[in-house]
Parts: sequence; C-alpha cells; structure tokens
Amino acid sequence: MKTKILSSNVFKTIKFFILIFLTILNVTIVNAAENRASTYISFGQYVTSDGDDTVTGSRLSISFINPITDLLSYYLKIDTGSASGKHTNSDDSETEITSSHTNAGSGLQVNFDLTDKNRYMFFLGSGLLLQSYQYDYNYPDSQTGKTSGIGYGYTAYIGIKFKAAKNFIIIPSYNYEQVNIKSEEGEQRTTTTAGASLALAIAFSNRFFN
Repeated sequence: MKTKILSSNVFKTIKFFILIFLTILNVTIVNAAENRASTYISFGQYVTSDGDDTVTGSRLSISFINPITDLLSYYLKIDTGSASGKHTNSDDSETEITSSHTNAGSGLQVNFDLTDKNRYMFFLGSGLLLQSYQYDYNYPDSQTGKTSGIGYGYTAYIGIKFKAAKNFIIIPSYNYEQVNIKSEEGEQRTTTTAGASLALAIAFSNRFFN
C-alpha cells in the first residue's frame, strides 16, 4: 500500500515539474516568435464519463497559441488533472473510483474579432490529442476496471478572451474531448470529458492590444 502511495506521489511530482518546464519553454518560444504568440495557463473543473460512471475533478493546462493569420491560429496544449467519484454497488454499498490523465494536443483555432482592435475576441478550436491515463474503477462488474495506458482522441472548445490590463488577458472557455482507452480486460472504451476553464494569458505582442 505504501509503495502504491509513493508511486502515485512521484508520478504527480513528475507531472508538476514537466508543466513548469513547459511553461518556461513556451515563454521562450513566445519571445522568439516574431512577438505574435502567447502562452495560456488555465485552471478548470471537469467531468469524465465512461458511459457507466462519472468522476469530477480539476486540472491545469498550458497552451501555446501562434497566429497564422488574423482569423486562424495554431495551438499546442498540455494539461494534467485528477478526478474522483463514487460507484453504488448492487448491495447499496459504495466504492470510491478515481482517474487521472495527462493530455498533449495540437490543432487549429478560429478567431472572431467582436470589437475594434481585438479587445474582445470569440474563438473556437479543434484538434487531436494523446492521453496518458490511469483509471481505478475497481468494483465488481466494472467495464473499465483498473487500467492505465496511452489513449487517443479529439478535442473541441469555445471561449472568449478580453483585455484586463496592458499585455494581460482573461480567457474563459468550455472544453470537450473524447478519448479511446483500453479497459482492464483489454477492450476498447470511449470516455468523454467536458468542463469549464479560466486562462490568464500574457501576450508578448502589442499587436493584440494596439
């Protein structure tokens, strides 16, 4: 039991330092990308369902957005989160179920300027993702069971960004993703995740605010 707890803590620590490293790396890329790109750090709540059970949790995301044109942007995103819930068994007892994941995704984002000088901008995006997942749905007759591995799928999101201060913007968004995973028995399962997030973005470009 102690070994499992230690292994879980080490895994979470590694993910934390990876996110910190990517934050630093993204800022470096932003400064070199013709002063047009920006890095988003977002926090949010989400719900994941495998069709039988639902868990609720929180996650941290880091996104690198690079404009291609005024209308279109290219994004890279990594996020990590953990969730928990309860399954009610046939005898009315409850089993705690947990999950965690780390996603790496990339795709395109379409931007719609709602006001002059991009002070308010609506956006929507979609792309592909890879997911490192862990599920512990360890109760009788669970279709998912206790499993981990690498899954794949797609993601879509919508949101709006607006200027809060010079070179600083706030970005609320709603995210959806669908991922194919393998159950403990090796069968393919599809999970869906949806939730809201709030990003605080530092833009290294005067073009966004001028």
